[in-house]
Amino acid sequence: MSESVFAIDDKRYAPLAYTVLVLLVATLCFGGLTDHLFFTHDLDIVQDFDRLNSDPSFFFSSEKATAGGRLVDELIFWATYAIWGANPTLYHALAIAMHVIASLVLAYTYQRMGANRELGMLAGLLFLLNITHLQAVQWIAALEYPLVTIVTAIAACQYQIYSSAPSVGRLAVFYALALTGVFTHSAGIMIAPI
Repeated sequence: MSESVFAIDDKRYAPLAYTVLVLLVATLCFGGLTDHLFFTHDLDIVQDFDRLNSDPSFFFSSEKATAGGRLVDELIFWATYAIWGANPTLYHALAIAMHVIASLVLAYTYQRMGANRELGMLAGLLFLLNITHLQAVQWIAALEYPLVTIVTAIAACQYQIYSSAPSVGRLAVFYALALTGVFTHSAGIMIAPI
């Protein structure tokens, strides 16, 4: 483990302070997005849901506007549509929440994999503020990006748990998470080297 510049590895309050910092930064940077309307492919998301509600088998149809093979993402959108309909504010809030969760999960994953707490928190914060995410946070249809990050990071942690205490159950959970990542977005295949 490398040395910590700010010596926060042994501070019990650090995870809570980091969580508060991430929430504050996300609110300051992305809070205005809840006023945005649908963008580009966002309307495609809600276009199929009325038909899906009447015919659930349509979920596997190639005729869907969102037929991209990202089944987990599409299932989450369908479930959220059932809860709040086509309200873009709540979809933007969901995208922001997923980016916040991804930031927290990445910080934990870095630490779990052997990095010091400071490096993990910095990596999570940089993920949240990465300028290339600007459109991914604004674009509701890009929800699969933070989702695949969350799932594959948790899968990596699960594999570490399995490798420290092998069992069929732990390995099965790892494979289930890895497969979920692939069905969330093709980038989930990045877990394959494990």
